[in-house]
Amino acid sequence: MHPALRYWLFQLPGLIVLAMLLGFALRQGWITPAMAGLAIALWIIKDAVLYIPWARALHKTPVPYGRQALVGRTGRATTRISRQSGYVKVDGETWHARSVHTPIDAGARIRVIDAEGMQLRVERNE
Repeated sequence: MHPALRYWLFQLPGLIVLAMLLGFALRQGWITPAMAGLAIALWIIKDAVLYIPWARALHKTPVPYGRQALVGRTGRATTRISRQSGYVKVDGETWHARSVHTPIDAGARIRVIDAEGMQLRVERNE
């Protein structure tokens, strides 16, 4: 379904409720037909104006999370990292890590290759 159609279908229940309330107010003589028409026109204009930020938000790149957020990030080794274990700091957070290839000395720059559970697989970032 096209995003614009989905947006307008989502707005439809509000417009129906507004029309019902305006119909009741007309029957009671509280408002004139011109006032009811103006209220509906303003409601539709409001929905059209709000479509712009909604459409922009819809097309933004999703925020990565979990493993997807860490792969490719860089950081520093806080301890010596062997093929079995070590610790790195990535984006200010300390992670348990292991080297993919050769051991990495403490203080070396690293790049995250993969994540397995709570352990990162890293390589030296030259």
